Amino acid sequence: MGPDAVHTLNTVCERQSLSFEDFRCTLKAFWIKKFLPEMINDHGMEAITRNSHHKNHFLQCNIRIVQLFITLIPKPYESSSLLKLFDYFTDEKNLLSVEAIETFLSKNTGKTTDICLNQLCILICVKHIRKQIFIPSRIRSNLSYCIESLLSTWSLNDLCELMSLVHNTDDIKHLNSVLTIIVEFGLIFDRTIFNFIQRSVSSSEWPRIVHSYAIQVSLPSQSKMLELNDLFDHIINLTYTQMNAADKAKRKQELSNQYDCLSMMLNHFSSMDTNKLKDQLKLIPSSDFYSLVAFVIRVSDVVSQKPTRSVQKLSILLALDSSNASARILQINTGEGKTRLLSVLAVIISLRGFKVDVITSSKELAKIQAEKLKSFYELFNLKVACNADLSSQNYLYGRLRKKGISAQIFKMLGVFQPVYECDVIYGSADDFEAHILQDEFNDTSVRCDRRCEFALVDEVDNLMIDGREQLLHLSTPVPSIFYLLPIQAFIWNLILNLDENVQKIDGQWYKICQDEKENIVREPLNESLMDFAEKTFLPVFESVVHLEDIAPEKAAQKLIIPKHLHKVTSAQLSLWIRSAIYAKFEMKEGYDYLLKNHKIIYVDVKNTGVLHDTMRWSDGLHFFLEMKHGCSIQSEHIITNFISHVTFFRRYLDKLIGLTGTIGSEAAQSVFRKVYSANCIIIPCERRHYELRPYFTNNIEQWLHYIADNVEEKMKRNRAALIITKYIEEARTIAGFLRLSFPNRVKLYTENDEQNVVRESLEAGYVIVATNLAGRGADILVTEEVEHNGGLHVCITFLPDNDRVELQNQGRTSRCGHQGTSQFIINTSKESNDNCQIWLDEREKLEKMRYFRELIEEENMNQAIKAVEKTIEKDQIFQQFTSLQKTIIQCFPDHSQDIAKDALRERFGRWLIESSSKTNHELQQFFDQFKTTCQNDPQNTLIDNPVYYVQMANTLLKEQKNVDEAINYLNKAIQMDPYCAASAFYSRAYARALQYKKTGDTNQLKDSISNFEEARRIIKEILDPTILLFPVATTDSPLHEFLVHLKSLYGILLNSINVAIGRSCDEDIKNLEEQLNNEMNSEQRKQLEEKLNCFKNNRNQIENGILGTTLNTKSVIKIQRMTLMESLPLSENKDLYKKEIEEFERNGFIGIIIFNEQKPIEWWSVISVGLLGLSQILVGIFVAVLSTGAAAGVGLSLLQEGISDLITCVKDGILNRSFSWSKWGTQKVYSLVITIIFTGFSALKAAMRTVGSAATTVRNAINYGIKELYTKTFQEGIQIGGKMLALQSIKRAAVEVALSLADYALSETIPPSIQTTIQKILAEEIQLKFKNHKNLHRLMTCDGKQRNRFYANQLKDYIFSQLNEESLKAKCLAVGTVLLKAASFHSGIATRSASIIQSLTPIIEKAYIVIGLIDTEANRLGQLDEVQDIVDQTNDQQQQGLFYLYYRDSNVTQAKNDQISLTIEEFCSDITDQMSKIICQYLQASIVRPLISSGMDQVFSGFNQNLNNQLDLFIKKRTVLDHQIFHQSEIHGNVNEETVAIAQVEINNVGLGAAGQIHHIGYISQAMNRRILIYDERGRVEHVVGLDTSQPAIEIVYHPSNQPNRADHWTTVHEENTEQIRIYNCLFDMISAQTECDSTQIREKTVQAMEGNRSKLAAAMHDLQFLRQTYRDHLFFVENCRSQTE
Repeated sequence: MGPDAVHTLNTVCERQSLSFEDFRCTLKAFWIKKFLPEMINDHGMEAITRNSHHKNHFLQCNIRIVQLFITLIPKPYESSSLLKLFDYFTDEKNLLSVEAIETFLSKNTGKTTDICLNQLCILICVKHIRKQIFIPSRIRSNLSYCIESLLSTWSLNDLCELMSLVHNTDDIKHLNSVLTIIVEFGLIFDRTIFNFIQRSVSSSEWPRIVHSYAIQVSLPSQSKMLELNDLFDHIINLTYTQMNAADKAKRKQELSNQYDCLSMMLNHFSSMDTNKLKDQLKLIPSSDFYSLVAFVIRVSDVVSQKPTRSVQKLSILLALDSSNASARILQINTGEGKTRLLSVLAVIISLRGFKVDVITSSKELAKIQAEKLKSFYELFNLKVACNADLSSQNYLYGRLRKKGISAQIFKMLGVFQPVYECDVIYGSADDFEAHILQDEFNDTSVRCDRRCEFALVDEVDNLMIDGREQLLHLSTPVPSIFYLLPIQAFIWNLILNLDENVQKIDGQWYKICQDEKENIVREPLNESLMDFAEKTFLPVFESVVHLEDIAPEKAAQKLIIPKHLHKVTSAQLSLWIRSAIYAKFEMKEGYDYLLKNHKIIYVDVKNTGVLHDTMRWSDGLHFFLEMKHGCSIQSEHIITNFISHVTFFRRYLDKLIGLTGTIGSEAAQSVFRKVYSANCIIIPCERRHYELRPYFTNNIEQWLHYIADNVEEKMKRNRAALIITKYIEEARTIAGFLRLSFPNRVKLYTENDEQNVVRESLEAGYVIVATNLAGRGADILVTEEVEHNGGLHVCITFLPDNDRVELQNQGRTSRCGHQGTSQFIINTSKESNDNCQIWLDEREKLEKMRYFRELIEEENMNQAIKAVEKTIEKDQIFQQFTSLQKTIIQCFPDHSQDIAKDALRERFGRWLIESSSKTNHELQQFFDQFKTTCQNDPQNTLIDNPVYYVQMANTLLKEQKNVDEAINYLNKAIQMDPYCAASAFYSRAYARALQYKKTGDTNQLKDSISNFEEARRIIKEILDPTILLFPVATTDSPLHEFLVHLKSLYGILLNSINVAIGRSCDEDIKNLEEQLNNEMNSEQRKQLEEKLNCFKNNRNQIENGILGTTLNTKSVIKIQRMTLMESLPLSENKDLYKKEIEEFERNGFIGIIIFNEQKPIEWWSVISVGLLGLSQILVGIFVAVLSTGAAAGVGLSLLQEGISDLITCVKDGILNRSFSWSKWGTQKVYSLVITIIFTGFSALKAAMRTVGSAATTVRNAINYGIKELYTKTFQEGIQIGGKMLALQSIKRAAVEVALSLADYALSETIPPSIQTTIQKILAEEIQLKFKNHKNLHRLMTCDGKQRNRFYANQLKDYIFSQLNEESLKAKCLAVGTVLLKAASFHSGIATRSASIIQSLTPIIEKAYIVIGLIDTEANRLGQLDEVQDIVDQTNDQQQQGLFYLYYRDSNVTQAKNDQISLTIEEFCSDITDQMSKIICQYLQASIVRPLISSGMDQVFSGFNQNLNNQLDLFIKKRTVLDHQIFHQSEIHGNVNEETVAIAQVEINNVGLGAAGQIHHIGYISQAMNRRILIYDERGRVEHVVGLDTSQPAIEIVYHPSNQPNRADHWTTVHEENTEQIRIYNCLFDMISAQTECDSTQIREKTVQAMEGNRSKLAAAMHDLQFLRQTYRDHLFFVENCRSQTE
């Protein structure tokens, strides 16, 4: 100390007579004064030395510690703070131990006096808590925070008094809650209020009491409703800020007058109920504005049972203000019934003649509102609908309406109403825009010519400001973009390598490299990581990828890009590299996007939190995220059509009214005014809401704990809470935190499909953790208990990017007059706009952050207005393009117009990419150049992507027409880009093969082979190798599966080419020979040797291929085209290949072409079988017509067999070229056996006799003239035979057609009872056998892991092979015979089920044997080593496989394929169905032809019966004419006592002189041993009777009588018809005239012949009686030619 200080010290000591201890303290005080001379005056010295005698006075501390603290106090400082600090040090109530003071001084050395003062107060307060009470660290931390927060408003003594109340651990917990409530609500200490905190009140009640007090003083007891006049003032002042006072007063008066007019009309309707209101609707003219508005409001009041408030009425008037010739945007606080307001406005506007579109932020909300309000609109006879997920009927209706076709059929249905013909349509902006694009771009007419007449927009700020940059476009996958995937994969490989060579430390990127001594060193990057990567990788890229025309041999060394994509690739390359960097190092799952269902889902983090599963980031970003997580990748789409929110809303001009609870800042309002020409109107409303004191921390753990503790406290107070986080992952973490304490009371709402969470009333003690998804449009209801205890509490864990989102979040509480609170709890380390100073109070910090946010928002809005100009310009250009495409496409043929349209659109999409750097002024000029290029000879110059020419060619080739035109298209495609024309070469090879098949020109076949070779080269050398560029983290990822599918499809294409044109076997033979040199078991060696021999024995065929062999033999080929889906192996799950196959087909691969050498037609066999068939038909007709009895059946069988042979001749001989003599012979033997069984040998003998008789007739015709052959009988027989031939042919053709369609009827041929029985018996045995089958379980596990049916199909194939045995088919045939014989098949089976099931026993026994064999085969397969490897393989044991596996980052979640589950029960059920189906098919096959034939017999029964009647009459006439055609064996059926007696009477009559009749002529011929020819009056031979003899035939003429009572007459051929001859003896007289016998002798001989053939005569008399009754031919109608016996 200096001399002056020493003198002063001596003076003080002398004056006060100090003790040594006091002297020492005084000395220390003076010593302190030396370091703070400007602060320590006399008062200061007194403060320092006060109570210095106390043992715990701070002057008792180590002077060095005090000196260090004093000397390091930062300057400048406030003296008052320093003195206050000394006061606290020396106050007896606050005295700390010397050790505590020394510790405090050491910890706070170098800190400001304010910080020291706060920390000391905290220390003092905590000192008042008893030492023996343990304070947990989290509670201690919160106590410190609360004490520090209250020091500005509470005295230290007051705080210490509170602390002194703590007596145990429970007290400290409850005090912690009390302090938290005090801090949050900013309560001021008042002894009259806090005097209840006494020992008489349990500490557990403290938080409840303080919380109730806080709610009482912070939230009014009921919502404050503004007086009407105040409401007018607020609206005028907030809305019309640019008006002067006079104009404001005028506007206020106008608004007041409008309100009075509306109120008057409302009074008029106030007494009307629903029925009266319905009647009143017709009486209100739409021109009477106030009456109409009042009427609709009244109806709304009645329906909702709630009166419309003044604020709502004013909102309606302001929205419909006719003096305001612009769009109107109204801010109406959340929870004030915007949905109801929109419905009222929609009705009013609709009744005034407008079509109204109510536009919401989501389709789900639109569906709910449209359905909920449907009955309300119906009261006004208005139709309402929602346009989400339009049905196909709407599109069909639009097309029919466009064509002018009457759509009354739809309206007649009564259930279909075209959505776009409704008066009011609810829908999301996306749906409205999509339908506009479909209408204008795709010409669907789905909108039914509906114009944008009037729009009511909900959440208008979200759609028109936050969504201003959003473009909606219809998905248009573009061919050839697929070829860019390997380029992007190569970039991703480079990024992965970069990841291993850079490191980020404290926000700074370092490059990891080696120094000269090979030591690892880190060099800081002087540029951004993106700039560094771009500069590093661009040269590498240029050396690997070719972007110019180069020779094929050089191109093979580089990645090939289609020529037409060179510009796009060059333009996008830098963006792709930057996107890859951003995806790898910046974007995080659960924050910027979501990994869900193996897809990258875009999350609208900044605004709504909505998950958009159909949205994709552009510039490759989405692709790189898919690569990052191992998702199945998609080609990047080129945008070819679009419409922006800006353009869509501007279509409504001034006919737009928007509602929102958050209209935003002045900057946001300027966007409404400048972009949409809309005025903003702000409707004020008082809310019962209190914003609690915010909390800030830069420690994430403290942040999470404070959120959890804070919300937990609210839940304990019987309140409900909503926590809103910025990111999904944060919501998940917080929810998990809370569930530790409240397992069943925490709800998570982070995804669109969890909306039910916010639709249910939230009970006390429950909490919802959500993203911004719950911050807009979510109407969270709470129970009365929650409302009573303070309402819903909203905890916001971040500062939203703008005040609109913030207010929306806060607007989830205090809705509709309810009370509630909100609070920000912010982790400042995550806030990019953390510009708040650390010394600010929390509320000041929050306001400071809001201020900086507003500056950023203002700048963003200004930039938005500028960006909108370019958006509008692009929209206008798109409209020009839409018109342009309609004119250009007309230049193309009809079959290619759709493809040409796609080509034009792709070209426009690439133009959009290339024009992205153009300014607004350059854009139109650039488009004009594009337009000119497209219009200049579009057929030859429009298409620059060769794949479109391939698609045009494939369209023709699939129908195999205009092949030459298809080849011309393919030539253009190949000429454009030969290096990427694999699909073009493949299709051209197919086209050349078709031409060879048509013309036989071998040059076409040679061209086909050369094209296949070129296609194979491109696939093998260019396309297939690029798959290896894709890095894969796990082999169970969708990405790996995608690549495997690509590899498989390329393999299928190559295999089809190899089969067609051949391949070398050298490498296969060499590999097999090398394998045979290794050690292996005998079974493996045997299999390899068989393969080797197969290659050697079939080497020529394999190497030449089918086309090469055909070229050598010049044979005919059979060409078949299969789709890629059809060509997949049966073991593959084809649904998993759908995306990859669509990509291949889009890029021009027509499918798989299969060639087979077609056998030549064996014309000798065809002609031979045809002639045999014709001969059988002829013989069959003769036998059927000329035979009697069973022989006619033989004739019909021959006829059917002849028809069958002709069908076989055409079907097997010519069409299928598979005719086999052995098969045909077997069938003939089988037919012969069946014929013998059913007709007998006697029928065959009779048929042979008929054939002999026919031969005799033919011989007589040759000997005696054609007249004996071409008789009336012959003609009639030929006619009947022709009819029989036609009928049998038609029946057989019908049977063949029915058999070809038999699959549709097979299920009906076996009764369900039998099918069920078979299935039940098999199911019991199979379940018993395999229920706990370990090896089968292993096989199913393998299939599940490999996502296919490989082993399941192997077992099924084995089952089929066992069930295909002939023995089973024979058993099924036997059972089928039993089924056929069952009477009344479908009805009788049920009654005879026991016998039928008994007959199934042989089949079931065979099935049991097969089941046993399945067991053996499953055991064999289950023990294979490869099966064990798959079973043992886990996710961490990944096989290398075909692709490069990079090290997986443990922080990056990898998408994982879902294991396809196939349980043993499912497999057993499957094979049960298969086995029973096969057995039933065998049964069906044994009975289906007989059943079909029987069915056809029923169909043709009428025709058949008629034909049989004709045939029966024909045979009876012949047997009556000539008994000699009868065989003795054929007459027994018609001979009985009655017919014998009649025959005897006939003999007697002839003997007594009766007239000769037709049935006597045969006996006359036999008696005279002469043939008799019967002529008609015109000289034609009608009948020839008798056998051939050497004597000439007797010729007689039959003359029918012209008079009813006159008998018929007989004459000779040359005699005139006179009646001079004895009328009853004329027949015998005519015979006598041509023989040497007189008529009496002839009569006697005739009687003798009749007596000798008495039985035949008896049979003929039976037929004669039938003919007399049914046949009216004069020759047989003989009643008038009876004998006279007088």
